[in-house]
Amino acid sequence: MVAECVSDLDRLLDVQGFQLRPGNLNNFLRFADLKSETEDMQQTPEAPLLPSLKPSLRKLVQSDSREPPNCYLELMPLRLHCELQLATLRLALGDMDEAGRLLMEAEARIARCVYLLPWLYVKFCTLKLQFRRLTYRLDLAKTSAPPSAPNDVLYRDPKTFASAVCPATDSPLYRTFLQRTRTTPFSNDAEWVPPAPQVREFAQGLKQYLQELLATMKLALREGGHDCKQLLALLREALEEVLRVEALKPNFERIHALFQCFTAVAGCRKALLFNVPKGPTGPPPVDSEKLPLRVSLDLQRHLQRQATEGGLAYSPAALQAAQKTLLFRSALRHALALRRECDLFDGLFHSDRLLCDQLHVALANTSEAYAKGRIVEEAT
Repeated sequence: MVAECVSDLDRLLDVQGFQLRPGNLNNFLRFADLKSETEDMQQTPEAPLLPSLKPSLRKLVQSDSREPPNCYLELMPLRLHCELQLATLRLALGDMDEAGRLLMEAEARIARCVYLLPWLYVKFCTLKLQFRRLTYRLDLAKTSAPPSAPNDVLYRDPKTFASAVCPATDSPLYRTFLQRTRTTPFSNDAEWVPPAPQVREFAQGLKQYLQELLATMKLALREGGHDCKQLLALLREALEEVLRVEALKPNFERIHALFQCFTAVAGCRKALLFNVPKGPTGPPPVDSEKLPLRVSLDLQRHLQRQATEGGLAYSPAALQAAQKTLLFRSALRHALALRRECDLFDGLFHSDRLLCDQLHVALANTSEAYAKGRIVEEAT
C-alpha cells in the first residue's frame, strides 16, 4: 500500500515535470588538467555523515546544462514522508539494498523542499543511522578505497569519479570514466561510503559520529517537537556505535552518560503524560499571545462550548480572561491531544505536525514548569 502511494505521488510529480536527477547534456565536457587529474578524481573532501536541515545547493559549473531545481513543489514533503515510511518497512524486512536506495533518494529530496519539518528531518537521520548500524551488523558495510590501493580496486570505488571531472580523451582512464561516472547532484551529498581505516582512525570517526548525532538531538529537543520515540532511537544508535567501535576497550564513563540520557528521556516522558496538574492550584497561567494563534483560538472555542458538552459553563468574565491568559493545565492537555493525534497517523498531516511542534516551542519558551520538568535539558 505504501509503495502504491509512492507510485501515485510520482505520477503527480511527473505531470509537473519533476525530475530528481535530471541528466546533464554536457556531462563529458568538463575536462581536468593533465597535471592534476589524479588529485581531482581520487581526492574528494570528507563529507558529513548526516545532511544539514537546509542543505546548500552546489554551484553549477559553466558547462552544466541543467536548470536550477524547483524547490516549491507542494507534494515534495509528502513524497519524502512516504518514502521514509517505505524505507522503514524495508529495514524491518531486512531488504538492505532497497532500503539504502530509498534513503539515498530521500536525502536528495531534502534539498528539493522549500521547508522541511524538523521532525521529518530527524526521522530521516534516525533511519540512516539504523541503516548504517544494520550494514555493519550484517557485514554489508563498504568503505572507500585508500589512495595506496591497486588500480583495479581504486577505480571501482564510487568516490573516485565523484567530482565528475572528465579525464583527457587520450588518458587510459577515459573509458573507465564513461562507464562509472554519474551526474553530480544539485546538493552536497552526505557520507554513504566511509573512508578506509587507513585514512581515518576509528576514534576520529566515532567523535564525528557523536558530534553529528548530538546536533540532531538538540534539534529534536526543540524544533523537532521533543518526540521521545525519536530521542530514544537516536540514543540507541549512539550506544550501539560506541559498543561497536570500543568493543575491545570500552569507555564506561561514556556508556554511563548514555544510560543517564535514557533515564532523563524516560523521566520527561512520564512527567509529560502522567503528571498533569489537577485542581485550582498549579503552575502560573500561559500568555495567550505567545501561543500559536490557532491554538489560542481553539482553546477559547473549547471553553465556550464546554457547557453544551456536559461540562461546567464558563462565565463571561472567565471567557474574557481566557483571551489573555490560559491555564497551564488546559494548554498542556491540548498539547498532549495534538501529540496523540500526530502519533496516530505518524505525522502524515504536516500542518498538524507543525502546529504541534510550534506549540511545544512556545510552551518551552513561556512556561518554566513545562521547560524544566517535561523537556530533557541540553546539558544532560
